[in-house]
Amino acid sequence: GDGGCKARALQIQSLYESGKFATFGRQYPEAIDACSKALEFLYANGIRANVASFDIQHGQSSAAIKLLQKHYAEVRRIGYPEQISEFDAALAQAYWNEGNTVLAQQYAHAAVDDGVKHEFTKSRISAYGLLYLISKKQGDLDAALAWHEKYMAADKGYLNDVSAKALAYQTVKQQVQAKKLQIDALNKQNQI
Repeated sequence: GDGGCKARALQIQSLYESGKFATFGRQYPEAIDACSKALEFLYANGIRANVASFDIQHGQSSAAIKLLQKHYAEVRRIGYPEQISEFDAALAQAYWNEGNTVLAQQYAHAAVDDGVKHEFTKSRISAYGLLYLISKKQGDLDAALAWHEKYMAADKGYLNDVSAKALAYQTVKQQVQAKKLQIDALNKQNQI
């Protein structure tokens, strides 16, 4: 059921994030199928977004466009802002890679407008960076500067969020280790 879908979706996400592309490429079709059968379309589309990003990174922008466009209406209907923005940013990058500046700009604006408000996400950062490049290419240096400033602020904010999460994780890990040492010491005292 949906448990198998969610587990496979997390596995695919982990493989994608860790760069284990050979394993990722073999397992994602089964994961999408499991999520579709379980009617977990949010997870299925999350996997598709990873597949599209993989395709874009490996020079397959047209394949990414085809995949994202096929499921774009479904993603909009579900209405999860982070996923909508993720699809928009991936489409913007794919169209940019294909040389279609008009559609790249349209989807980059959509990624910014439809994304999670007041949060720094990868899709927002990507969209800001792309809007900077588009404005620069069009010779609109004022707009390019404005987009670049937004890009830098969002990138810094995202890195601060990631750093805070990593610091919190390390703090908890050290607290658990300290508790374990205390328990070990108490066990030794009890044995004595």
